[in-house]
Amino acid sequence: MTLPELYERIGSLPSGGYLTVDTRFDKGYIYSLIHTARAFIVSERWKQNGLVPPVYYQVYKPEYVILSQDEDTCYSKFYNVPDLISLDGRATGLGYVGANGQLCQFREVNNRAQMASMMNNRIIKKMRKPMVLVLGNGEIEVYSNDSIENMRMEAIFADPTKVPSYNVDFDQYPIEASDISKMELYILQGSMNMISRTPMDRINEQRDTTIPPQPRM
Repeated sequence: MTLPELYERIGSLPSGGYLTVDTRFDKGYIYSLIHTARAFIVSERWKQNGLVPPVYYQVYKPEYVILSQDEDTCYSKFYNVPDLISLDGRATGLGYVGANGQLCQFREVNNRAQMASMMNNRIIKKMRKPMVLVLGNGEIEVYSNDSIENMRMEAIFADPTKVPSYNVDFDQYPIEASDISKMELYILQGSMNMISRTPMDRINEQRDTTIPPQPRM
């Protein structure tokens, strides 16, 4: 099921299957609810089983910008990386990260303090396994003996539409089909519950007629 199809399905539930151009559930709002509900479902799956089905993962290849690199550092830096889902406060949705054409998976590091400790560990340094530090705000650092330019990630992103290769209109939304009913329940019992109690605007006149007129001053 594509994201627009999910929008039609979920956006129509509180209004009895009726969507018009005047509906208070605009597409951007429904999309954000879908992403939030998906993140909640992923987190619950992880807490229960320690596993997340492959369908939730997307492939992303960060762009290496040579002018953004610092020659005096031992890492390659990547920008504009979509935000990852947090699974349990410690683990992120980063399933695999490595270099294109290589089978070596990089080691994920949680913070700079851990990175500094590992960089000073003689055993780990001898292994020479690249390490990746996810900083947030779209920034990632990859520590390696050699410059890493062609990186590949398989991850669960907070907003799947931020992945450039994802086609909103044609690609299947990255969620397991059996979890869609859970998504509907989560959304209806949460963010949409209070709004759905108010009358729905069933007159297609590009304004919400359920909002009472404001008194004149």
